Amino acid sequence: MPDKYFPLLVFPEKQILKPEKGNGFPPKKQNLPDHGGQVTRVGRQIEYLKEDFVRYQGSLSGAVMTHHFLHRSGC
Repeated sequence: MPDKYFPLLVFPEKQILKPEKGNGFPPKKQNLPDHGGQVTRVGRQIEYLKEDFVRYQGSLSGAVMTHHFLHRSGC
């Protein structure tokens, strides 16, 4: 065994850096989608979540349902 043990991780010395010049935060004008845009975005996320959940259930039971079956059954 060696007489001296070295750490597994070597961390750099702490440095304080000044932030880069920019426009600041928060931005002066926020980009908010209209109601239809939000419905589309959230609806797509819900569909992905449903599909992932069905695939997860299928992997537990050993049977995987196809994307086509999902939309026909109205899941």
